[in-house]
Amino acid sequence: MQSLKRILITSCKHFTDEALGLLGKNCQNLKNILLSKCDHISDEGLALFMQTALSLEVLQIEKCRFISGMGLVASLSNKGGKLKEIQVKKCGGMNKVQLFNPSCDSHVSTVESICLANCPGVGDLCLALLGWLCPQTTKIDFTGLADITDEGLLAFLSTANRELMSVNISGCVHLSDRAVCAIVNQCGKTLRNLVLDGCKMVSDHTLNSIARHCQALEDLDLSMCAVTNEGIKQLVEATGDTLSSLNLCGCRGVNHKILPLIQKKCKNLLDLNLKNCRGIHETFLIGFKSRMQKCAILY
Repeated sequence: MQSLKRILITSCKHFTDEALGLLGKNCQNLKNILLSKCDHISDEGLALFMQTALSLEVLQIEKCRFISGMGLVASLSNKGGKLKEIQVKKCGGMNKVQLFNPSCDSHVSTVESICLANCPGVGDLCLALLGWLCPQTTKIDFTGLADITDEGLLAFLSTANRELMSVNISGCVHLSDRAVCAIVNQCGKTLRNLVLDGCKMVSDHTLNSIARHCQALEDLDLSMCAVTNEGIKQLVEATGDTLSSLNLCGCRGVNHKILPLIQKKCKNLLDLNLKNCRGIHETFLIGFKSRMQKCAILY
């Protein structure tokens, strides 16, 4: 067990907090653990494990209903650890968090990548705490956090001089241009991937900010956003050379008139999604497809 580096514990209904604590104590070289559907694991067991699993780099938790937001915060506050990546998916207890004394635990985490996805009830306080504890984060995935608002994301950003490379806020329906523009303005030089799928309050204002600040954006997902041809025009004129993937699925404000400009400016585009763009009819795509031979076009 001393040489064990990765373990997956899935649907083990008799696996307890005590067992998890012993695992951390006796597997000193463990770097990656996945806990999925373990109904007898709680915050206490996670704390015991994190106190001794000092070589751990990746922590994955899925559908563990008795691990709460307070357990997550405690995991990130492990001063002696080497944790680089944390993934928490579909855990119903993540909405349970509380304030802590920042003078005791502030800025201790080495985490570079945070995925907190599809956890119901997670709100702005949780994001603010994550931001405070994880100043080195370069990748965030907050997919499906329908209760967070601009205030929570702004609080996350404000706690460090961030250089985010990848941002996924798909399904965060209450986020608007205000928060997304803050990300772009602060992290434009480093931002490579931006997923805004389902952010219906994101408009051309965000695209204007991207055009001004993003120097190397490669992948952009604007599915179901309130963008128009004018915003796409500014986007591709400024960043067309760097874009390799552009998703405009369900963007009702986009029509066929923007296609010639995409063809002209996006020479390195490999993927383009135009599905459910009501203003783009198949008749306008015949010539466009033939001219974009290196690009896979979904319609």
